[in-house]
Amino acid sequence: MGLYKFQQQVTDKLREGKSVVLQAPTGSGKTRAALYHYLETWDREQPAEFPRKCIYSVPMRVLANQFQAEYAEIAEGLGIERSMKTAVQTGGRPDAPEFEADLIFTTIDQTLSNLLGVPYALGSRRANLNAGAVIASYLVFDEFHLFPVNDDGRGGLTTTLQWLRLLKEVTPFTLMTATFSAQMLDALAERLGATPVTVKENELEAIETRWGKCTRRERRFHVVEGVLENPDSVLVAHAGRRRSIAIRNTVNRAGELYSKLVRRGCRPLPFHTPHLEASYAAIRDARNAEQRGQALEKALECLYDLICKQSDWEYSTWVVLLHARFARTHRDLKEEFIRREFGPQQKYPWKIPNIILVATQAIEVGLDISSDVLHTEIAPAASVLQRAGRCARFSGQQGEVYVYRVPLRKDGKPNYAPYVTKTQTETCELGWDAFQKRDSCVLRFPDEQKVINEAHTKADERLLRAMNESEGHIWANITSAVVLGDTAARRELIRRVDSRTLLVHDKPDDLGNPYRIEGFSLWQGSLRGAFSDLMDRADESEELDQALWYPVLDSTIREEDSRQPSRYFWKPVASQDHLGLSLIFAVHPELVAYDAERGFRFVEPGQGGEYRSTQSPMGKGRDRGPYTYQLESYRDHVAAMTRIYRRDLQDELAHAARRLAEHPDPDLRVPEGLLDRAVRLAIALHDTGKLQVEWQEWARAYQKRVAGEEPPFLVAHTLSETEEHRKIARQIRPKRPHHAGEGALSGAKILWEALDGRNNRELYRATVMAIARHHTPGLDDAQPFKLDPGARAALAEALAAVGGETWRDWA
Repeated sequence: MGLYKFQQQVTDKLREGKSVVLQAPTGSGKTRAALYHYLETWDREQPAEFPRKCIYSVPMRVLANQFQAEYAEIAEGLGIERSMKTAVQTGGRPDAPEFEADLIFTTIDQTLSNLLGVPYALGSRRANLNAGAVIASYLVFDEFHLFPVNDDGRGGLTTTLQWLRLLKEVTPFTLMTATFSAQMLDALAERLGATPVTVKENELEAIETRWGKCTRRERRFHVVEGVLENPDSVLVAHAGRRRSIAIRNTVNRAGELYSKLVRRGCRPLPFHTPHLEASYAAIRDARNAEQRGQALEKALECLYDLICKQSDWEYSTWVVLLHARFARTHRDLKEEFIRREFGPQQKYPWKIPNIILVATQAIEVGLDISSDVLHTEIAPAASVLQRAGRCARFSGQQGEVYVYRVPLRKDGKPNYAPYVTKTQTETCELGWDAFQKRDSCVLRFPDEQKVINEAHTKADERLLRAMNESEGHIWANITSAVVLGDTAARRELIRRVDSRTLLVHDKPDDLGNPYRIEGFSLWQGSLRGAFSDLMDRADESEELDQALWYPVLDSTIREEDSRQPSRYFWKPVASQDHLGLSLIFAVHPELVAYDAERGFRFVEPGQGGEYRSTQSPMGKGRDRGPYTYQLESYRDHVAAMTRIYRRDLQDELAHAARRLAEHPDPDLRVPEGLLDRAVRLAIALHDTGKLQVEWQEWARAYQKRVAGEEPPFLVAHTLSETEEHRKIARQIRPKRPHHAGEGALSGAKILWEALDGRNNRELYRATVMAIARHHTPGLDDAQPFKLDPGARAALAEALAAVGGETWRDWA
């Protein structure tokens, strides 16, 4: 399959070394446009041409499996034969917390937190691990208009823009959206030095009609003055149709509509049944994408078999509920089922004659599905149009979109939650007016852009002004995050009105690392709204001593133990103020209920108690357990790390190195080959602090204790395989001294000479800091030390191992 004109434009601009701001309607092939050049270059042995890693960021925990499926189709079309590692990295599916895969689909929260050095998925001692991976990657930002932003111009959207302005000469990127105002689109391209690409109407008509082979898709909008809570409004519009979708803005409201539809005679699909337990277990235990795909296929076979065994199944109106509060295995199966039953029929013929999907805004991004009728509560106009993209999505289809008001709050004002900022409520109201003017009209892409301009231009103008006015404050917060590891900066730089993850357990201290536990995402306002009831229920129950807990990282870990698993202890939540102290909480099982049909929900004591959170089953999302080491000389350790660098990482730096060599700012320009030299020097010098007298004395004493003899060489690693070994290591006196800061000091003179520090000060400083902080990002000092008499010879061997015999002279 060839490329559409706009897809070819994106590909050509990326080939020319330019970044792109792309505006194209939903369902037109934006993902293909963004990934085509990355995939075609990845399959060639030319790592300097384009980054070897791609990080594909979306606004929220969406159905990211869809992106993996789309990647597979593009790769197949290109005839890519080399094996590529793909992964999803979200709070609910942590495949790649260390960003080690080649193609990573993730949320903007994960991408920015890693770039800022305050990652959600890694402990504070490894917080600086992934920043370089982001900078050296090709970055794709999908549905960029949905990224979080506050009324004061701060949040994930503006933080991304500030970083891209800084990195634009090194890091290629594509920003994509279907729904930006014209003013915002032009301003973004100008600020970022990127090329704007838009889909022209004549091209869009050709895409939608498959070059005249079928009629254009047609989507008619209707404005309903009432609230989307009466199931009859959904059922009447669904009569005579095969596929309907109803979207409400909150999980609770979606659950209420689902329950009403069931009471009105719609049949719930049998996701909650013992017959599927083995299938869910197979999905949970899958170790890779291939196993997971096989497990899902078998689960779908079982599900369809269960449906077909029920009486009158082909004449029933079935209903399914989808939102963010389902366990991963249940959500995975629902996602796959929905893709099959609402997706393009030429790929998967529909098997269920008649079905209604009730969902939240989680389906706005990443789902290639379509319906005959779509009902939605009013939201920001951009979000409404994103949702409408799941109606009459495919060529030749005609559909109806009904837009409803939202319920009122206790004070009589519209309850736009979770859209609660002043800007969001304004765009909801202006969007309502814009849709009212077009009641019963067919809206094509140019018409939708007029709605966007009417609803969002004022907010976009204010946002652009606020971005300029708050730029200094944004960079001050970025500095706090990057330099000081201040996690509080996430609130200003990523997402202020954020979600909280709830784990379910009565003894959370038994859970281990909470960031590796499967939990349920709740909008912070929902948790705060439920807080008083939860505390009251706990107080009233004789069996509950506490309702909620939050985790605190054990900060007593020594530098030498920095690679061991993080330890946490849990403190009770005593007031609403504590809800701002963490992104993760544990709730007592007696206060919640869960099943695969309706998902997670709060209940009265005695109605829950069966569900417990468990370790994430995804291989790389789990704690690796304590590291083990074999006895290793300094030279052998450096040689082994050099082999790993050349095998796994050197190609990932090649493109960034080329762009730095061409950088227009002479202060940031890095001569060709010097970045690679800096990395290899850092490998050779990073553990020179271990060549001090005190560290080697400790190593000899420890090694004699565990192996019966002292090593005949200077040591980089001692034997450490068991808990008994680690216990002995803690007993040896004097204690093992720190070495990271000491290594930076001992190697500084060599780095200055080898990197021509006078003319490459920034690279020199970065390399020294990489060594100083290779165990923990917060290290700022070093203790007095004396190098072992054999240190020079050991270091000469290490330098030769990374750079050849001529490098010995620097020792």
